[in-house]
Amino acid sequence: RLYLFYVFGTVHVVNERGSLLSKYNPVITYNANLSYAPAAYNDTVYVAGDSGKDSATLYALGLDGTLKWKLQFNSSASPVVYTGRDIVCVDTEVRSDGQLVPVLYVIDDLGRLKFTYNSGDGRRWEQVYAGPDDTVYARTYGGKLYALKG
Repeated sequence: RLYLFYVFGTVHVVNERGSLLSKYNPVITYNANLSYAPAAYNDTVYVAGDSGKDSATLYALGLDGTLKWKLQFNSSASPVVYTGRDIVCVDTEVRSDGQLVPVLYVIDDLGRLKFTYNSGDGRRWEQVYAGPDDTVYARTYGGKLYALKG
């Protein structure tokens, strides 16, 4: 098990005993504006950062802070990163015709976009889970449950 602490841009990776495994600052290393909490899965730390107006970048980093890959995506709101199995999901909102539309980006563990999905009820995603067959189960704040496979 890994535990992450995100303090002033520095990611601290500790084991279940509380021993520090590594710490690094992706803000300094990759010149990224990382404003959101990291997530981890299979020895990869995922952090999202602003990339400019209406865009963000997802960074996949090794436990020592080395860059595995990065992917820029449209985002007009705070992205939330969900991890599981070999899939990374990013919940955010994008601007469309002057309105914010909830979007779920589903990305494979190599940084390739598998598919995107807009919620049908106009609400952000509340819970996202990647199942054993790479089906993404996602529930919105409006209470709708989706089983997505791309």
